[in-house]
Amino acid sequence: MQPDLVNEIARPYLTEGVLGTSVLVLAYVVIKLWNKLEAKDTAHKVELAAKDALIKEIYDDRVTEAKLGYEFAKDYKNQNDALLAAVRGKGMA
Repeated sequence: MQPDLVNEIARPYLTEGVLGTSVLVLAYVVIKLWNKLEAKDTAHKVELAAKDALIKEIYDDRVTEAKLGYEFAKDYKNQNDALLAAVRGKGMA
């Protein structure tokens, strides 16, 4: 014959407070784990923001270098065009 679940098993735990204490301990553990998870998520967001800032800084530096390289190439082309015009002008005279 099987024991009566409510009267023979659950009632002693309820009257002695073991079940209530277990629920409180479990709730405490869940809250601690939840706080730890939120802290980890916050740290991850901070890491992502720092990474995005670093990427933007590197991108801005590369854009500045590209502009400088473009200006250098444009000046070099203008000098070569002026030299070519001077050489052609001397050859025709």
